[in-house]
Amino acid sequence: MKRAFFLCCFFLYLNTISLTPEKASPNFILVTIDTWRADYISASGSKKVKTPFLDKLAEEGIYLKYVDTPCPMTTPAHASILTGLYPKNHGIRDNRNFKLKDVVTLPELFKLKRYNTFAVVSGAPLSKKYGLNKGFDFYDDDDLEDKNNLQKILKGSLKSADQVTEKALGLIDKSQGNIFLWVHFYDPHYPYNPPAKFKEIYPEDYYAGEVAYVDAVLKAFFENLFKKNKERWIVIVAGDHGEDLGENGEDTHGILLYNTTRKVPFIYWDSEKKYKQLGTGAKNLIDIFPTLQELFELKKTNCDGISLFENTNRYMFAETFFPLCFAANSGFSAKKENLVFIKNGTSAEIYEDTFKEKGLNPSSEKIFYNEAQKEIDKYFNEKEDFTPTLKLTSEELKILSSLGYIGLSSNLEKITKCDLREMARDFSEYTKKGWEVLHNGDLNIILQEYNKLLKKYPYSPLLHCDKSDLLVKMMKYDEAYEECKVCTAMDPINSSAYFRLANLSAMKGKFKEAENYYLYSIKYDEKLSIAHLNLGMIYFEKLNNPAAALKHLKRFLELDPKHPKAKMAKDVMKDLESDSTIKK
Repeated sequence: MKRAFFLCCFFLYLNTISLTPEKASPNFILVTIDTWRADYISASGSKKVKTPFLDKLAEEGIYLKYVDTPCPMTTPAHASILTGLYPKNHGIRDNRNFKLKDVVTLPELFKLKRYNTFAVVSGAPLSKKYGLNKGFDFYDDDDLEDKNNLQKILKGSLKSADQVTEKALGLIDKSQGNIFLWVHFYDPHYPYNPPAKFKEIYPEDYYAGEVAYVDAVLKAFFENLFKKNKERWIVIVAGDHGEDLGENGEDTHGILLYNTTRKVPFIYWDSEKKYKQLGTGAKNLIDIFPTLQELFELKKTNCDGISLFENTNRYMFAETFFPLCFAANSGFSAKKENLVFIKNGTSAEIYEDTFKEKGLNPSSEKIFYNEAQKEIDKYFNEKEDFTPTLKLTSEELKILSSLGYIGLSSNLEKITKCDLREMARDFSEYTKKGWEVLHNGDLNIILQEYNKLLKKYPYSPLLHCDKSDLLVKMMKYDEAYEECKVCTAMDPINSSAYFRLANLSAMKGKFKEAENYYLYSIKYDEKLSIAHLNLGMIYFEKLNNPAAALKHLKRFLELDPKHPKAKMAKDVMKDLESDSTIKK
């Protein structure tokens, strides 16, 4: 009887233990601020902008003044954060041509721990098509490609910081259980257009106004969050890349790998102030992944990063393939301890790796210079396979172009070997002349700039296409046609170039030729809605092919039902569908 009583008590004890919930794991928020320079936070000692809330997080938590990005472009840099891998290993090398490889992501690992995984992103380079939604229960990339709202595109951030936090709070309120949340703020990205209040505070530096605006929105977001949620929260705030702002001859980012675009701020904050000792050595955005694996006891997987709590003495690499969109050579860098080697195409430099870089004579650091060059040659292969793994539509490319992003040509057999520092200056000058034209309307100024650029970068299909558009505006249609022919010769699957040729042929009354070019355009971009519309109308009005007209007008409406010419297409289709010959 005593034995039975003992066993009964024992099992009751076990049941009590099993019914007692484990101590809740902390929630996690990843905040990425796009295009955030390392010296645009007042905690850095800089007086360029006031960021009181970010300063508070930095003071209470762990603040790293400088953390390196592996690529000064939005899509590859964020892919590195989410995978702990360099771009060559996760597969995304630019903002246009590549999709994430089948690699493990942070949200996948958090889901194994039964976390709810949410993301709210605000810029077109982070839309789902790149594969960055892998592992997220909900990935909000709404409104990133409103192709009918050019004003919204040119505003810069396609979702403002206020909209991002409103959506994020809504997700948290509806969630039960632990949360992994990624919020992305695109506001500091070019073109800079902060709210009126911040334009008044920073009338000479709208970029600073954008950063200050994000700081104010983050303050309101976290105050609102912590009023309702008293659990433990771990927060990481980081930039994805910086912005040169003309300091090294580049207005924005993407071409050069100096500290202005390669270094970003980093903050790690814990609501319960449970901090570990940071390891020594330089840190990188790829280190976020293994750090979170350690903090949250996530499943161990291979990555290129090293936990922030470990000591490091390694080479860190950065790359840019943005110059390839102009058929020019890429840029690479290798960094170890306090020295960085930068290969700017045909030139190479070494620097002391402080924010105010101090150039060094290669002879004074000959061992590092030669060693770093070998490391770059070993790690990067400029002749490796750059076959695109993602095909964007012409409309999607237009959106990226409006944000300053363009991608590779499909033909990289001919590459201009150049010094990227000179290239950055060339395109900066071109951009300035472009703004002049907006004010005085003299298109000849831009034409001269295109001719200058094409002398230096003759293998760029992009430049030939853009020059063609300019010539059309100048009503030089024959010259525009020839530029497009050059473009298709260089890039035989360039849908946009065939579309331009089709429009120019139609203007000349060569409708059979226009038909062929529209068909080529659709062959290489089946979702180019306007090509279906134009082709349908040519079949209807000029080539007497009502069945083909009906087919392409239907497809146009399927692809873009809200297009301004949708009603016209429906009226034509109504006439066609009433034709008894077509019915048969």
